[in-house]
Amino acid sequence: MIEPCTPGEARSCYSGPAGTEGVGHCIGSTQQCGDNGMEWGLCDGEVVPAKLGEDCVNAGDEDCNGEADAMDKVCVCAPGADVECDLPDLEGTCAVGKGTCSSDGKTIEGCMQVTFPAFDNCTTAADEDCDGTVIAMCTGAVKQGVTPAGKNADPMDDAIYDVAFTPDGGYVVAGTVDAAIGADLFLFSAAEGSTYVAKVGADGAIGWVKTFPTSVNLARGVAVSGAGQITVVGEFNGTINFGGSDLQSQDSDIYIATFDAAGAHVWSKKYGAGNTQTAQDVDVDAAGNLFVTGWVTDDLVNLGGNNLDPDGEDIFLASHDSAGNHRWSKIFSSNGNERGRRLTVTKDGNVAILGETFDTGVNLGGGQMAGAGGRDVVVAMYNGSNGNHIWSKLFGSSGDQSHGNIATAPNGNILVTGRFMDSLDFGGGAMTAVGTTDVYVAELAAANGNHVNSKRFGITGTSRGAGIAVDGAGNVLVTGHFDGSIDFGAGTISTGDGSDVFVVKLAASSWAPLWTKTFGGTGTQTAFGVAVDGKGDVILGGSFEQQIVFGAPLGTITSSGGADLFSVRLSP
Repeated sequence: MIEPCTPGEARSCYSGPAGTEGVGHCIGSTQQCGDNGMEWGLCDGEVVPAKLGEDCVNAGDEDCNGEADAMDKVCVCAPGADVECDLPDLEGTCAVGKGTCSSDGKTIEGCMQVTFPAFDNCTTAADEDCDGTVIAMCTGAVKQGVTPAGKNADPMDDAIYDVAFTPDGGYVVAGTVDAAIGADLFLFSAAEGSTYVAKVGADGAIGWVKTFPTSVNLARGVAVSGAGQITVVGEFNGTINFGGSDLQSQDSDIYIATFDAAGAHVWSKKYGAGNTQTAQDVDVDAAGNLFVTGWVTDDLVNLGGNNLDPDGEDIFLASHDSAGNHRWSKIFSSNGNERGRRLTVTKDGNVAILGETFDTGVNLGGGQMAGAGGRDVVVAMYNGSNGNHIWSKLFGSSGDQSHGNIATAPNGNILVTGRFMDSLDFGGGAMTAVGTTDVYVAELAAANGNHVNSKRFGITGTSRGAGIAVDGAGNVLVTGHFDGSIDFGAGTISTGDGSDVFVVKLAASSWAPLWTKTFGGTGTQTAFGVAVDGKGDVILGGSFEQQIVFGAPLGTITSSGGADLFSVRLSP
């Protein structure tokens, strides 16, 4: 449209979008009326927003939106740089990937996942397992429990000695029921009893229960393979049938029994001679191979391979495949008595044992280790493929040092717990017991058994570490019992009546307490086993007399007579 004007007249001009003049690089100019008075000249000198938008390579605000370069939302990165990018189909820490910034700085090319699901550590606010749920607080809150009523006529004692998680998020427990255990449940001896194995679902409901009665029959250890097979070990006297053929003992014999996830018998075997033989613990490697320890006594015994000739009570270590076929077996014979108590398979597929020796010392494959007097603790590592000795250590003093349990940390190191009198030195300096017995916790290097860390816990009375486990972040779970006062670093806690259960979660490396729980009440409460799953949930198993107080949501449970078994699940 013709716009009349006065020849030579000048006016301001700007042809860019409204609101952009005077912003960034954009400026207006002037234009003059033509000689014919019928049109305006060009708006020479104006700068309008760049047709290609913001130039993210060179400094300035070329699109005139008031945001220059890195401040401009269209400039997402520095051209050519490796940058973080979002992966919208993933959750948590896995949703942040890495890519390369485009040459114009406006897009990220080749965004790839670089972080993969890991253990969701409750000490951080991140969602490390990438499931969309953050576990950002370590509480140890009670979630669910199993406390089936026992008998109210002799024999009445029940106890869970070991626990293990299953691939479906549930867990299994193993121990003894209908037993006459005696005053000290930690002696693990019984005049009678039946092996007890139960599967508990992720919802806390019991899925199935198996009991195998004979004159004396105890389950000492339980392990679950990656395929879900459940293996229980212990000792029995008499005739027992786990679902296959009858097994007949000569005296007190070892048994190994494997079940599928539904509790159906897969295979079972017994090993024994004329004296006491006992299997105390079992673990399983990634291939499903089993490792068992305990002790054999005096007479020639065969654990599936060649005859072994013990001298007194001697530690044995044996391995079988998932079908029960013998792989290798060893005993460690010395002049005195030695007992294999617990074991763990390392991340490298090797196996470490925890045991004890009495007075004279022991040779566990690396040469004679002199005893320090009384009962001493021994720890040893063996090649999982052939049982060859890697290293062995003896820890003791003039008083008694007793086993508790052993576990493997994510870095491959070995952790042990138990109780000790007088003093005990794992290589980091002597620790002196303050109470009658104190709890010890120690970490030993996987390569050579050298000291990494050690602590003692106890103030008054008798304290004992009975179970130990390590979560995927390296936080350490320790359980046991105490009958006086104890302090794990968060203040003194004391029992009210008899022994109480404790469980403490210690932070990785520092071993500062993240939380501490005690379960007491009238009478004696004792925990034997602890396990931790891939989400950080914790399972305890043990025994209680008279009552056990969990608090909400389980409240107080009263024994039906004697000692009843319990298991309880705690949050991370």
